[in-house]
Amino acid sequence: MSEYMTTQQVCKALEDREALVDEFRQKQDDVSRTGSSLNHAECEKAVKESLQVERRLDEDLKKRRESLQKQGFDKTSAELATQTHELANVRDEVTALRRQVDEKDKLIQESNASQDEVNRRADSLIDELATKTIEASILANKLEDAERRLSQLDESVPRLKEQIQVSEDNIVVLNENVTSRDERISALNEEITKLETRVASLEVSLQQVSPELEDSRHTETLLREQSTIATKAPEAPEARELGIARFFAIQSGWEGVQYSRWLPYIRVVAEADSALGSNPTPTPLPWVVLETWRSDKEQQLGNYPYSDVVSIACGLYGYVLQKETDEEPLYLLGLLARRLAEDKSTYVAPIVHVLEEYLEITEDFDVSTAAARLQMFYLGLGQVASLIAKRWPSFPGIENIRLRVRGRLTGSPFSTLDNLLDDANLEAVLREQSPKVYLFYEDLKVVFVSLRGLGNIRDSRDWIFALNFTDRVTRMVHRTRGKWTSIENFTITAPAPEDDLVIRVRTQDEFLWIQNHF
Repeated sequence: MSEYMTTQQVCKALEDREALVDEFRQKQDDVSRTGSSLNHAECEKAVKESLQVERRLDEDLKKRRESLQKQGFDKTSAELATQTHELANVRDEVTALRRQVDEKDKLIQESNASQDEVNRRADSLIDELATKTIEASILANKLEDAERRLSQLDESVPRLKEQIQVSEDNIVVLNENVTSRDERISALNEEITKLETRVASLEVSLQQVSPELEDSRHTETLLREQSTIATKAPEAPEARELGIARFFAIQSGWEGVQYSRWLPYIRVVAEADSALGSNPTPTPLPWVVLETWRSDKEQQLGNYPYSDVVSIACGLYGYVLQKETDEEPLYLLGLLARRLAEDKSTYVAPIVHVLEEYLEITEDFDVSTAAARLQMFYLGLGQVASLIAKRWPSFPGIENIRLRVRGRLTGSPFSTLDNLLDDANLEAVLREQSPKVYLFYEDLKVVFVSLRGLGNIRDSRDWIFALNFTDRVTRMVHRTRGKWTSIENFTITAPAPEDDLVIRVRTQDEFLWIQNHF
């Protein structure tokens, strides 16, 4: 075989190349028409084959040229020029095919990127669906719990109805007992009347008989009848009075058993008349002394109902019998002050009686040198006495009682605080001296007053007064309840978390006041 391709061989190779190009174009058209994705590997293979054929043709052409130059055949040169032109055309077609392959490759890459985005979106939707499924499961569990609690409540309804029925039956029995007791008292009164009539008849008979018939037997009989009258006559009223005393004692929560100690109070209540007060809800509202927040972190505040004046006074009377002056009776004093400020008329006598009893238990005791908590209680007593004197000034002896109660604090820093609370311009005075002497916190409208800053008693270092100008209430707070809860927030913790006092410290003077007094 010759070393160089003949003209016929070159033409044959070109025809084969054209067939290969036509086949490639046909495949490309099929892909475009069917929308199928190009096979990138096949495209690369086709391009490589095209390049190999092109290189082969170039080599053959080069060899052919050299051969023609040697042979000098003009005809062959012309044919070779024609073949060269055809080869150039083929090269252009191959270049175009390369470009198309590159474009298809780019489309494939973009398609793959789009598919990745779709996959990421699908994963996101799957995660979101899983989250929603979990939330739905949680809601289903909550619904199940709610249905279970509702079922429990439904089950407890019959039991509650049964308890209500038992209570109603007990009330009926008590009413029957009261009726029976009243009937017995009525029968005893009738018997007393009969006995008194019989005694009168016996006295008349005694006057009519002769002296010689008066012997010891008749005298003893008469004395016995008189003794019976004397003992039976007071029996019913005293028993009834003790029953009422027992009722009031139980209502107050008193734990004693000598119900006769309640007789003075119930007699005052029985004789008391409702008195119309002047200027209901005075302006400004009176200051109400609230419970002290002790250092005891387990302290529980009182939870008494906002009851009527007589019931509150009843509770206080139970405490005064036990000589108690801690937070529970102080809480009742706060309730009492609110009722006295609001009620148009009320029974003043029971309250005044309680005030007198508290004065009596400290008659021989110097309150002004006592512990701060006791003095705080008498500050509350003084506020109640002042309110009664303001609204019921004509009540007998109220002004004297007010002076005596406030006099218990004479010489004490609590007396200074008592006088401050009487100042109509108190808010302006405290604002002016904040934060050098006092600390006025504008956000809460609360001013903090150090007990030590008002005067010295044995535990004055431990206590801070908090005066709330919005509600017109004041309470004493132990300094150990204050703590820094952040860089700028100082919190006074209350027995109930929702009552915490949070002070946002903005200036150096405020910071120094807190550091010096807490």
